[in-house]
Order: sequence, then structure tokens, then C-alpha cells
Amino acid sequence: MIKTSNNTIADLLKENYDRVLQSVAKSGNGKVMSDYFGSMDEDFIQGYCARLEEEMFASGEAKSTIKKVFAVLIEGLQNISIHGVSVDELLHPGANIIIESADQFTLHFMNLMETSYIPKMKTYLDKLNGMNKEETKELYMETLSNGLLSEKGGAGLGYLTMRLKSLHTIDYTFTDPIDNLCGYHYVVKVDRKK
Repeated sequence: MIKTSNNTIADLLKENYDRVLQSVAKSGNGKVMSDYFGSMDEDFIQGYCARLEEEMFASGEAKSTIKKVFAVLIEGLQNISIHGVSVDELLHPGANIIIESADQFTLHFMNLMETSYIPKMKTYLDKLNGMNKEETKELYMETLSNGLLSEKGGAGLGYLTMRLKSLHTIDYTFTDPIDNLCGYHYVVKVDRKK
């Protein structure tokens, strides 16, 4: 666990989360279906996802849309839980905001990461965003077959899964670094079945 001065990086993450919520409220382009800020672990992820899935089924959302949203949601939350940096007393702090509009769900994921990973993440996401659906499927199968894992157990399949389920690019930003850490925010959109 990394100690920061006055929890400034965690405060920055919270400010980004609050800014997204305020932006949605002001824009009128959809409503916040769900939002969470805090520590993330497997127990939280299971409970959070189960509750949201029940709500979506109860609202009459198309099953195919629910499956896509939950594939993206689970991958995004697991990325925070597995790869997010813990600071001070917060274990894997992160945020998730799901915005529902007439034609899509927009899922925001935010966490902390070491700045040394920024170049690798930018390169990977830019490459992934430049691929069409067939190229993304091909890379998914190749990654699945080769099984090259990182030190934390990931092979990039989560982002590939999100990209395939979304059919949109993954928008991302990094905050300015503090104490060799930065905030990482990415957005994945899932179209509703028409």
C-alpha cells in the first residue's frame, strides 16, 4: 500500500468522480443509473453487479443489452480491484458511474495507477481503438491462445472484451501525477438494443 501526502491523489480521484456526476446532471443527456466511490474487492463487485442486474431485468431492458453491459461492468470493476493502486487506508480505491440514456449505457471507471504504466496503457488502448471488430476478435483469440500474463495475472483480455461488447472506442484520460501516481479514467459505451 502506498502512502501519500495528505491523501491528495485519492482526493483527486474523488474530485474527478464528483465532476463526472455534476456534468451528467447539468447536461441532461441521460440519468445516473448507478454510481459508487470507494474501495473495491471481489465481494463488493459480486454484490454490486447482482443488484444492478436485478434492476435492469426488472426495468424490462433487453437481455442482450444486459449481457453486454455486465460483461463490460465486471471487466472494468475487476481491473480496478486487481490493477488499481491502494493508497493510505483505501484498498483499491475506485469509482464507477453508469449513465443511462435513450440509446446507450455509458460506463465510467476511475482508479489510481502508477505513472510508469501510462505509456504502455496509452499504446495498448490506442492500438485497440484503431482496430475494427474483426481485428479485435483476432487479437482476442490470439491473446487467449498465447496466454501471456502480466505479473498481476492479466493478459489484456478485459479491455478486449470491453471493446468487443461495446463496439465503440474506449475513451481514456490520465490526471497529472502526484507522488508517482495518477488518476486513470476510462469510458465504455454500450448501445441499447433497438
